Amino acid sequence: MGPVVIQKILQLNIVVEDIEKSVKNFEAYGVGPWVRDDGTSEVLRDRQTYGEARDYEFYAAFAMIGDVELELIQPIDEKSDYARFLKEHGQGVHHIAIRDNRKALHEVASERGIPVIQSGYWIGFGRYTYYDTRKDLGLILETYDLDKK
Repeated sequence: MGPVVIQKILQLNIVVEDIEKSVKNFEAYGVGPWVRDDGTSEVLRDRQTYGEARDYEFYAAFAMIGDVELELIQPIDEKSDYARFLKEHGQGVHHIAIRDNRKALHEVASERGIPVIQSGYWIGFGRYTYYDTRKDLGLILETYDLDKK
């Protein structure tokens, strides 16, 4: 067995076509309350998709289910990996966010040739990075470095 990279699942992300409809659907299952914090140019910086600078934007809503955060994202434009995913797969799980052993993650990603799909900086939150672990794990892993306040 390799080094422990994934220490805890923090968040489950679902890409959706209509965020308002999706929030209402989850509320019917008792999920909520919801917090809206849209990823627009007012709060996002240094955005990249597949290594290219892209000013993608999205609508976002968050709710807790136990100690795991549920994040819904509706792409606003065609520039993000969220839009690619929605076009190719329809609504569904895009990624999970993890607490990670950063050194071990970099070692495993390097050894296995895992590229970064998308990254950016969200003011008031911190830096986020999506690793393309689809061939290995069947999903994308997100890591983030929260702003310390």
